[in-house]
Amino acid sequence: AYTAYINVGTRTSWILQYSLPKSATPAQLQGKLNAPYPYDMLRPNFASSELNADALLVHGFINSKGELENLTVEFPPDFSLAKLILKALTRWKFRPATLNGVATKVEVLLIIPNTQS
Repeated sequence: AYTAYINVGTRTSWILQYSLPKSATPAQLQGKLNAPYPYDMLRPNFASSELNADALLVHGFINSKGELENLTVEFPPDFSLAKLILKALTRWKFRPATLNGVATKVEVLLIIPNTQS
């Protein structure tokens, strides 16, 4: 897994961990995986008091077109604003990850820190 930091205009960057999906073939595991970076994003806003945790963990994939898909909130499991956050994130556009110069799908974990915890 690799890590990229995303500046979203808050004092703490969001963390994007990414890797090839578990279904990757051994041949796909060879070469250099370059990070996906967002270029069009709308930061979902919520009060830090609404997140009763140190961070919100969102799991999903960035496809070869640079779109987030199959997003789920992994932690905290009972986050009341999950649907709102996921809807906002699906609008983000990324420069796709590349493997040996070819756009490729990656599995991601987006860590959104609670800036007030």
